[in-house]
Amino acid sequence: MFWAWIGKADTEAEQLALLEAFRDIDESDDRAIAIAAAAFLEDHLAIALKARFHQDEKILNEMFRSSGPLGSFAAKINMAFLIGLCSKETCKEMHTIKDIRNEFAHKGLTRDFNSQRVRDLANNLTFGKSFKITIKNITKGNEAEPPIVLDSKPETTRDLYVKSCQMLLTFLGYHTSRSSPPPPNPPEHL
Repeated sequence: MFWAWIGKADTEAEQLALLEAFRDIDESDDRAIAIAAAAFLEDHLAIALKARFHQDEKILNEMFRSSGPLGSFAAKINMAFLIGLCSKETCKEMHTIKDIRNEFAHKGLTRDFNSQRVRDLANNLTFGKSFKITIKNITKGNEAEPPIVLDSKPETTRDLYVKSCQMLLTFLGYHTSRSSPPPPNPPEHL
């Protein structure tokens, strides 16, 4: 279960809830997985963006509310590019994920990843095809567990979509954990 190490939780109960949510994603039908995986990606993108901004809860809530300037997935993706959080290629990949999600969420005729429109969009995904992740487990006592290597080639459009989401989540998680703190607040008189 790849998803399990991506999410972070403060308590054991939260970690168990995350694990259950990830299990639901893995076992869901195509529509549910397309919507849930993209929602998880959008949430992590918002976290990464907020880490780059001055920390003013009222303004951040206003900016990221659903009707706010950064309320849409597209606006978050574009802002991530504009502030240098991601490359143009990463921006394009996230827009493709968003477009596939929208096919499932907003068009009643799209029920699975075999839809021609979804397959056409998925042909633009590259991260799930070309990236490889090696996860080294933390040692337990004196024994080190072998690393987990994720480099299997996706066999279906669904697999490609999921792997692309996972790669983007990994990128955002890594980038957020290593990002610089927001710039200091300007002096009060400015």
